[in-house]
Amino acid sequence: MERALGPVPADFVTYIPIVEAKTPAVEVLAKIKDKGAVIVTKNREYFGMVDDVALSQKGTMKFPPSLKVEKLVRKLPSLNSQVSIENAVLYFYQHSARVLPFIEENKIKGGIKRETMLSSILSLHLLSGTKVQEAMSSPVVAIDKNASVAQAKSVMSEYKIDRLVVLNGGKTYGVISYDSIIQNFAKTNLRTAPKINRNENKLNTVTVGDACDKDIPTIDYGESVENAIRQILENKTNFLVVTKGDRPVGVLAMRDLFEMVVASVPAEEGNIMVSGVDENIAEYRDEISSELSKFSEKVGRFNHLKIDKIYVHVKHGKNYEIRARVVIEKRNNILATASAHLLDEALSDVIKKLYDNIKNSKEIILTYRKEEKNENA
Repeated sequence: MERALGPVPADFVTYIPIVEAKTPAVEVLAKIKDKGAVIVTKNREYFGMVDDVALSQKGTMKFPPSLKVEKLVRKLPSLNSQVSIENAVLYFYQHSARVLPFIEENKIKGGIKRETMLSSILSLHLLSGTKVQEAMSSPVVAIDKNASVAQAKSVMSEYKIDRLVVLNGGKTYGVISYDSIIQNFAKTNLRTAPKINRNENKLNTVTVGDACDKDIPTIDYGESVENAIRQILENKTNFLVVTKGDRPVGVLAMRDLFEMVVASVPAEEGNIMVSGVDENIAEYRDEISSELSKFSEKVGRFNHLKIDKIYVHVKHGKNYEIRARVVIEKRNNILATASAHLLDEALSDVIKKLYDNIKNSKEIILTYRKEEKNENA
C-alpha cells in the first residue's frame, strides 16, 4: 500500500499462548476462547495460528482427541517493527485474522489483536467522515425466529458467513452465530472432543428464536463510522446490526472496517480493485477486471444505477473463494461471496449474486437517492 503511516508500535503486542504443533487440539480450545488464538510452533519456529476461523474451517463440531493442533493451523503472516500500520490492516483484512504474531529477530514476542488495529484506525482518524451506510455489508442475510438452528447453520454454510440476523415480523429480534451454536450445543473439555448434547438432531428441534442472542448491538445507518468503532470496542463485539428505524438494513463488522481502510488506496483498474491475486493466478487479473467492468456496465444499463467502486478479494486454497463489495452512488454497499473449484466458476457465481443482491436492494438504494436529493434541496 502506498500511503505509509509508520510502523506497528511494539506496545501493540500482547501475550498470546504458544503451543507446540503436536499438542492435542482439544487442549487448546480453552486458550483460543480466552485469548482469541494460539501461536503454533514446530521445531521451535513459527508454524502458524489457530483461531475460531481455523476451527470453523474444519467443518465439524467434533474434534477427536487424537487430532493434533498442527492439522488446524492457518498459515498467517507475521508482523514486525518494519511493517506499516496500513499493511498490518491489509493482512488482517486479507486473512480474516483475529490475531497476528509479532516476531522480531526470529523470536516470537506475542501477538497483535484485531481490536488493537481497530483502535488505531480510530485514533489515526483513517475513516473520519465516513458514514455507517458507506461501510456496512448489505443486504442483510437473515432468518425467521421460528426456523430451526439446523436451518440457520445451513444458511451460514451456504453464504459462507458466521452469523445471521434473526427477524420477527421483519423487525430485528436477535443474532445467531456459528460460535454460539458451538457453545450452546457442544460440550468440550481437555480430555474429550466437542460433542453435541445427546445428538445433532437437537439442532432440528430448537428454534433460532430460543437459541439466538437477543441483546444485540445496533447502530443507525446515518451514524459515523468512528462512533461505530467506539461502540464495537466498548461492547467488546465484532459487529453491529445497522438499522433504519426498527428494521435491519445491513451489518457492520470489523472486516468491513478493515476493508474500507484497504479500499482508501486508489484502485489500480480505475474503479476496480482486485486483491489477493498471487503468482499462480496473476495472469487472470486482467480477465477478472474485464468481467467486472462488463458487470458494472450491465448494472448501469438495466438498473440505471451508478457503480462507484468494486472491491474483489480472491483467496486460493482447496477452492477459489471470492469476496466482492460494490459501492453504488457513494453510500450503498452490496456484498457477495462465492466459492468454486475453478476461478471462472467462482467469479461468475459472485457476479451473479452481486447482480441479484443489487436488484433486491434497488428500492432501498432509490430511497437513499431520494433522501439525498431532499437534503440537498
